[in-house]
Amino acid sequence: MPEWVTMRITIPALALAALLASGAVNAQTYHWWNLPPVPAPPPNPNLKKLPLISVQGNRFVDPQGKPVLFRGVAIADPDKLEGQGHWNKELFAAVQQMGARMVRIPVHPIAWRERTPKVYLRMLDQAVEWCTELGMYIDLDWHSIGNLKAGLFQDPNYDTSVEETSNFWKTVAEHFAGNNTLAFYELFNEPTLFSGRLGRMSWGEWKKINEDLIALIRAYDREKIPLVAGLDWAYDLTPLHIEPIAAERIGYSVHPYANKRSRPWEPKWEEDFGFAAANYPVVATEFGFTPGEAEAGQNNEYGKAIVKYLEGKKIGWMCWLFDPDWPPCLLRSWEGYALSESGKFFKEAMQGMLDETDRFARLDGNKVHYRSYGSGKRAVVFLAGWGCDTTLWRNQAPALADKWRVLLVDLPGHGRSDAPEIRYTLALFTRAVAAVLDDARVEKAAVVGHSMGGMVAYQFASEHPERTLALIWVDGAFGVPIQIERQMADFKRHAQEFRGPDYREKVTQFIEQLFVPETPAAVREEVRQSVLATPQHVLASAQEEFANPATFEHSVLDIPAFALFSSFWKPEQYIDIFKKYLPRLEYELIDGVGHYPMLEKPAETNAFLARVLARL
Repeated sequence: MPEWVTMRITIPALALAALLASGAVNAQTYHWWNLPPVPAPPPNPNLKKLPLISVQGNRFVDPQGKPVLFRGVAIADPDKLEGQGHWNKELFAAVQQMGARMVRIPVHPIAWRERTPKVYLRMLDQAVEWCTELGMYIDLDWHSIGNLKAGLFQDPNYDTSVEETSNFWKTVAEHFAGNNTLAFYELFNEPTLFSGRLGRMSWGEWKKINEDLIALIRAYDREKIPLVAGLDWAYDLTPLHIEPIAAERIGYSVHPYANKRSRPWEPKWEEDFGFAAANYPVVATEFGFTPGEAEAGQNNEYGKAIVKYLEGKKIGWMCWLFDPDWPPCLLRSWEGYALSESGKFFKEAMQGMLDETDRFARLDGNKVHYRSYGSGKRAVVFLAGWGCDTTLWRNQAPALADKWRVLLVDLPGHGRSDAPEIRYTLALFTRAVAAVLDDARVEKAAVVGHSMGGMVAYQFASEHPERTLALIWVDGAFGVPIQIERQMADFKRHAQEFRGPDYREKVTQFIEQLFVPETPAAVREEVRQSVLATPQHVLASAQEEFANPATFEHSVLDIPAFALFSSFWKPEQYIDIFKKYLPRLEYELIDGVGHYPMLEKPAETNAFLARVLARL
């Protein structure tokens, strides 16, 4: 190639390398004047599938002008995820099952360069497609930390420049123009001077950089909402009192980590960033905590405080990070997307289950987690089935809490209860229920059990009839004393399979038998994720205990008993047996559902519960 041609190349070397590698440009006949134009993205019929999010006053709104409060989750850089074999739709489905409506995707400058924009855009196209199908929006984050003006950054993987940042947003805005799934362009992750270690930059200078980026983006895409971060690692928005960004239809991002300020937090949050929500849309795009590793994390106190504060100010939020490697981690393992303690906390927060204080009873030195709604010495106690947790009942608790005290229990080994390496027996589960009632100071309870929880409810009523107002099954299980040897053999076989290396596949196959064609895909995935998040030794041990002959030995209980059974497994054939041990049993059938009517038809389930509880 002639030297003068080399000197006049006007495209980045990496982009040229990508073109040569792709075959779009022949290395033997390359001439700069013959470079092909940047290809337009292919036609996408799903561009407008999700409603467009826009800005109205100080809120993000849908096309009808209804305010939208986003709760979301950040994933790791797509480059990292793809390299580790986790870049797939299953990852996004697991995020959706957390309750997320927004996915934050951080793009590190080093990954953008090394992958090349062309290749990286293909991954982002996949993310947009998956999120569109799952009904989630995207916050795209240029993930750098440092002083963009000075070109000084906290670590090498954050190294970038104003020129590269501008080119990134130009490329992205042109590529994704008109796509409603991408709601936010988070212009720069965390601007900071690091106490002068990264040079100097005034708010006015930072303001000018962002205004230039916004103008550039809007030359290509006028619908996306740019998010501007404050200084001090995206924490300090106080300059907005004097010099807000000179642009309409934007929002501000904040990262209110616990270590930013000492207690009491709320007055300092109000002073540093909360005040801005009165005039501008604000979203907390990154924060998190690790319980027990710092004072602020103890018992999730910081988590509860910050979520309550943000939502009280109508500030949406996204927690960091759906990954077991980059702290604070929402996952403890990629295996089954097993949630960490903070992951379990944020799952409940995203599903709106932080209205009451989490509580923990003690049993044999281990914690038994439960949630308490309301007050009083009479309660309705909900017990989830095998592999499930308190979130199974999220549709029932609000519907009943105005008339009853409601307790949602994570049985030992499930949800946020401790999971030591012990035998998980019906006797253990029954003792855990008694421990919860003692801790909550409840004298009498209507015990509602689903699946295995139904077995526990029956066992509790057998051992504590004086504390049982009624036994209520929602497709509850029962050790029917017929063909006992065959049933025990099946349970032993399942237990053996669930202890094997391919237990996740075996568990998935087992769960699939519990659905009907009408079962929504979202319910199937939620149940699968919940069960697979339960420790393997707990799942296997519980199945082993079902093979205990005592499972099929029952006493007669002369107490009020009610059942809502799914018709798909034809429970009528066992009613006479049920009534032999529960002579006062009354039951109803529900059609068109599998084994999870509380998720598949929550309104009908709530109506049944309201009817029977009104009689107590």
